[in-house]
Amino acid sequence: RTLGHLARLARLAGEHPIILLMSSRIDGDPLDSDWRYSAGATPFTTIDLMPLRPEEAMQMAGEFLEVSKSFAQECVARAEGNPLFLDQLLRSAFGQDPAEVPGSVQSIVLARVDLLGAEDKRALQAASVLGQLFSLDVLRHLLDVPDYDCAALVKNHLVRAAGEDFLFAHALIWESVYASLLHSHRSELHVAAADWFAGRDPRLHAEHLGRAGDGRAAAAYLEAARGQSRLFHFESALELVESGLALAEEARDRYALLMLKGEGTREMGQAAESTEIYRAALDAAAVGAARCRALIGLAAGMRVTDDFDAAFEALDAAQAIAEAEALDLERSQVHYYRGNLFFPLGEIDGCLKEHEQALDYAERAESSEDAARALSGLGDAYYSRGRMITSLGYFRRCIDLCRREGFGRIAVGNQYMVAWGRFYLNETAGALEDALEAIESAQRIGHQRAEMVARLTAGRVLVECGDAAAAEAHIARGLELAESLGASRFKPFLLIYVARGRFARGAAADESVALMREALDLSRQTGAGFLAPWVVSTLALVSEPREEALAALREGEELLAAGCVGHNYYAFYRNAIEVALRLEDWREAERYADALTAYAADEPLPWSEFTAARGRALAAHGKGERGETIQVELQRLCQEAEHAGLHAPMAALTKALAAV
Repeated sequence: RTLGHLARLARLAGEHPIILLMSSRIDGDPLDSDWRYSAGATPFTTIDLMPLRPEEAMQMAGEFLEVSKSFAQECVARAEGNPLFLDQLLRSAFGQDPAEVPGSVQSIVLARVDLLGAEDKRALQAASVLGQLFSLDVLRHLLDVPDYDCAALVKNHLVRAAGEDFLFAHALIWESVYASLLHSHRSELHVAAADWFAGRDPRLHAEHLGRAGDGRAAAAYLEAARGQSRLFHFESALELVESGLALAEEARDRYALLMLKGEGTREMGQAAESTEIYRAALDAAAVGAARCRALIGLAAGMRVTDDFDAAFEALDAAQAIAEAEALDLERSQVHYYRGNLFFPLGEIDGCLKEHEQALDYAERAESSEDAARALSGLGDAYYSRGRMITSLGYFRRCIDLCRREGFGRIAVGNQYMVAWGRFYLNETAGALEDALEAIESAQRIGHQRAEMVARLTAGRVLVECGDAAAAEAHIARGLELAESLGASRFKPFLLIYVARGRFARGAAADESVALMREALDLSRQTGAGFLAPWVVSTLALVSEPREEALAALREGEELLAAGCVGHNYYAFYRNAIEVALRLEDWREAERYADALTAYAADEPLPWSEFTAARGRALAAHGKGERGETIQVELQRLCQEAEHAGLHAPMAALTKALAAV
């Protein structure tokens, strides 16, 4: 009857000054060819009303003077261009939770849903628990209807195809249908969805259990987070951990989630924050073994922030538990971290002993991962003894094991040490290649500490190769990372190469001296045995006044005599030779060259042999030797430097050779 009246009005509009305006939904449009025939010869214009553009929607929202701009923007985004939905959302600002679907909108949607057949209605409700985008395979599982096809839902413009999946036609349709489900039915559907995703998608498995209020949700979030952590996706792992903690009711679940959170936080470069998390895990630990692991995690974070005393205390407490309960895996980890603490303190014998024990307990526990860590620790121990070739062998064994077993993060954390070792073999091109690869690998997985030290390694190689300009960017980035990580122990290391770079480019000596005094203060604060002799010898190198340079060298020799990490001896004697040559103290240059040879006697290195021979040759030339012997030696050293790519130390050799 209504259509008949409208057809008559349409005929009149064709004969009189009348405009007839009608609206109709696309689905089930009644203005078909029969109706148009009954309307006569009246001309028609059809306008397809598209969704409102954002600026149009905001103009409409502007009519609601009582709502804030931010609320209006939220409503515009949620309405997706539908003016009716926008109007109702804006009105919901008054007396209703803005997160809820307005009752008027829900009524409109559910009225359309009620027109569906029973199976299609059940399908739409089941689809709503899957989110706005859903897979047909999962929906068929929830319905237990293997051939369901969504055709009726598409025809009624409730969903639309989105590739192989389907999408609710509007977010508010999805929200309205989901809100209409009885709580018990909704939980049943979420559990069924969780069963589908178990083994397929750990995150969705956990999320559906969480929405169902299932007691297994916290453990599921833990497994999903572990999966992300194994892929080095620490940000997403921490998000999952937080979701799990919000649901964790069992103490064991809370403890396990906190332990993973502590690890992920530390690996993201937030070592100080990780210690607080491990303290919370310690409080949640129910048994000795759990407390032991939390204490080890606490010490691992403290090691990064150079809180050595507290770290030793935590490891002592952890070891007491591990010994009492015969926990071989935890014993390995205690010895590993204690060895790592001894390393920067220059406790050379203690470092080696601890890492040997770490490897022994890792093998007893049949843990390849902890064995790989212990091998890296032994690499550090021999490095601290100045046995660079043996050290390199352990680091290569560590990385080979990691690559066989898939321990990518451990490999990345040790890759730069291969570059460091190759430098002492005068394989500078290979060392630089390894350092750059280590930077790339560390960036790829977000291992900021490894990137920091790999940047330092690249910077050192480039400075020694005479390319201080190329080194600058690496050192600057390394300093940024050291600041963000709170790794104050490495800042003096980086400052050495800032000063060396400026010194090589001819900058004012005062700048480099100031940097080295800052570095010396820092190195004393974080344990003089790690780097102080290297720093004071660099201070001597960049100091122009003779007495200041000699005073720095005297201090450095005292520090060497007290015992320190092996790299200090190589760096000190190398710098001391340079200072003596600059001051034309040929006897001192020879003494330092002999001291370098003596230190490396147990395991001579191509770098130390070249450096000592260069010092002796330049001292001999300085004393006036001009015969064939010195000429041959200078030529040999120039060729060796050229082959190794050591262009910085080559300049003085070339100059001396030209004067023979």
